[in-house]
Amino acid sequence: MRITTPEGKVGYLIAVPVVLILLQLLAGAISDFGSSALLAALSVVGQLAFVIVGVRTFRGAGEPVRPPRRWWRMTARPPAGYLLGGLFLAQAAWWALAPGPSPLAPVAATVSGLIGLAYLAATVRLARHLRSA
Repeated sequence: MRITTPEGKVGYLIAVPVVLILLQLLAGAISDFGSSALLAALSVVGQLAFVIVGVRTFRGAGEPVRPPRRWWRMTARPPAGYLLGGLFLAQAAWWALAPGPSPLAPVAATVSGLIGLAYLAATVRLARHLRSA
């Protein structure tokens, strides 16, 4: 499965977070012990799955649809990678500075930071690759 249309991409970017939020609300409603840890764990695992599926299935204009992307490539063009990398690093900072007793906040901050750094590293490599082509 590949997501190539703008409508499909927007649908994915809206539907998946909504589903993750609903799962978190459900977990919070049925959990009476450690619900904040459960919610944080669901957020981290869900975010990681969301990014991995998006990276492997999204295709940009002019990008081959059928073959898999190179293992290191996360976006079709560098501007998207820089934007996403920055957003994930901002999210990492928010997790690190957020008030409240979430026991998995350091884990969430680390995962978001690593995702942001992965986007930035892949984007630098992609920019070099596109310049040399």
